[in-house]
Amino acid sequence: MNRVPAGVASLMSSTMPLFTAVLSAVLLGAAINRLAGVGLAIGLGGTAILASPSLSGEAAAVGIISLAVSALAWAFGNVYMKWRDFSRVSPVMLVGVQLVMSAVVLVPFALLVEGTAETEWTVGLFAPLLYTAIPANAVTFALMATIVSRATPTQASATAYLIPAFGVFFGWLLRDEVLGAAEVAGGALVVAGVYVLVTSNARRAERSQPLASGIDSL
Repeated sequence: MNRVPAGVASLMSSTMPLFTAVLSAVLLGAAINRLAGVGLAIGLGGTAILASPSLSGEAAAVGIISLAVSALAWAFGNVYMKWRDFSRVSPVMLVGVQLVMSAVVLVPFALLVEGTAETEWTVGLFAPLLYTAIPANAVTFALMATIVSRATPTQASATAYLIPAFGVFFGWLLRDEVLGAAEVAGGALVVAGVYVLVTSNARRAERSQPLASGIDSL
């Protein structure tokens, strides 16, 4: 966030579904059908259009590398839950343990690097913290873990394409930011790409169901 323009950051973060698709093919043997590939391409194209207004800034290499590693790590986490079959673990418990372990690692590091000398312990601090801790992290990642347990990792990760779209929307709604043609076109492509990707496997499952029923009857 400190080193890379917002558009570049949203574009790099949205490579997570692409990493997920590749890792799913390698670790799970999950083939990407043509329709799913089209959905991935449409979603990434929409994200690029959304990010285009701020792509003119100079991006630091360390920021780009950090975002790429972050997207790869996020994708691997989603695929790993499917690969090692975490379906028997409650998504709420799974996310709760993850967040506690994250805090154990990050809080001492933050205290060491930043300290609390300049921190103002006010409602203006705790209200945003409560929001980011509960709806934005706990609830969101519990829902993500639930989706991964019931669908493919590629389908679940497709929701990452919606993050920049909603970011642009809330920027317009709450901060009166201008909603131009690029934002509207990019948002429409993102939604279309996610729809195509999420429905592709469902259609393939519907086509294979009669075949499976025929085999069972034999």
